[in-house]
Amino acid sequence: MAMRSERDALIDLEHRFFQSIAKRELTTIRSLLADDCMVFIGNVGILSEQDVVSRVASSDRVYERNEPYHMAIRLHGDTAIVAGTLHQRYQAGGTSTDIRTHYMHTWIRSGHGWRLLSSHSAALFGSSR
Repeated sequence: MAMRSERDALIDLEHRFFQSIAKRELTTIRSLLADDCMVFIGNVGILSEQDVVSRVASSDRVYERNEPYHMAIRLHGDTAIVAGTLHQRYQAGGTSTDIRTHYMHTWIRSGHGWRLLSSHSAALFGSSR
């Protein structure tokens, strides 16, 4: 059996991260985020690790889809950059939202494995809300 590539591991982490948000798996989210992570969401601002966890815990979103795709990955030693597109479809406050965003994640590898250090996302122009 061939060893799993770093690229495959990072793709799995991307899926795991977005699914843990959709399912409100707070322990998983905490395990994937670096303690000093910075998450930038275009219409929200910059969030810390605790801000992300609190935001997910208090969200009224019910996800039908929260899936990354078209990922490009660059590895540089113990740092990885993942750029991709995210498709989100969810219900919140009686409103349906179907949106696509571009995102860029910076992952760092330590004794605890890969952890998300930085995230930036912005809605695609013309994406519906």
